[in-house]
Amino acid sequence: NVREIGKGNFGIVYHALYKGTRDVALKTLYSPDEKTSEYSVETYDENMQELLYEAHIMTQLKHPNLLRILGVTFFGDKQQLSLVTDFMKNGSLLNYLRKRREIFLKSDSQTITKKLNKFGRQIFEAMLYLEERNIIHRDLAARNCLIGQEDKLKVGDFGLTTLTECGLYKGTGRSVCAPRWTSPEGLFSSKYSSRSDVWSYGITLWEIYTLGERPFGSINNFAVHILLKNASENLSRFLPQPEHFGSNEIYTHIILPCLTYNVAMRPRFRDLRERLITILTDGE
Repeated sequence: NVREIGKGNFGIVYHALYKGTRDVALKTLYSPDEKTSEYSVETYDENMQELLYEAHIMTQLKHPNLLRILGVTFFGDKQQLSLVTDFMKNGSLLNYLRKRREIFLKSDSQTITKKLNKFGRQIFEAMLYLEERNIIHRDLAARNCLIGQEDKLKVGDFGLTTLTECGLYKGTGRSVCAPRWTSPEGLFSSKYSSRSDVWSYGITLWEIYTLGERPFGSINNFAVHILLKNASENLSRFLPQPEHFGSNEIYTHIILPCLTYNVAMRPRFRDLRERLITILTDGE
């Protein structure tokens, strides 16, 4: 009872049954012989260390809106190292929004906005929990949020997550894979804090209310680098107010403050709490 549900750079994700009754997801690594010659034993070993690190992080997180690890196992004929996590039947938030785009556009905009607000609030609760524990996610995006039954959302993908003593992390300067979601200080100085996650949260909210549009449009990643280097405070040109869903209030009082260029002026999650509870209502 195992079926493939997703594929990434490092491996395949399967849906499986635990003890024949419980739905789980298995995040596996490619073995060296499954990829091109460039995917060496050394690369596999590195990826295995990263997967174990992700497992280590996940064992320390307990929140209803964070993906839960159930264990680590060896799976299949090749005994591939695998993380066992909650199974989220509706997949990534990004795919969920894109798949339903046409339906949502034909629906009552207030009803859909409330549904989208609920997603935004659940991500916020997860990120506030991390901030309170000096944990920096560093890879928040709609593609890394998962949707289960009844619009239950969990933030996942902890491969870049960092536990810190004081809430600050200085990276190694390796290239950033996702410049569209990365704060200017992360992109240009490899400096990260919960305020960097707040920037990514602003971008993720923009993705939600545009139903999965690509941040900064069709320009390539290099152009995003240049744009952010020069854009300073003028990001609303490149990330305009979503056309169909989300109020002017959401855009002006939540999304744009999250995208404050100067990190010292950018709010933390705890600073956003009051306005978020007031503005992101879901009718419940």
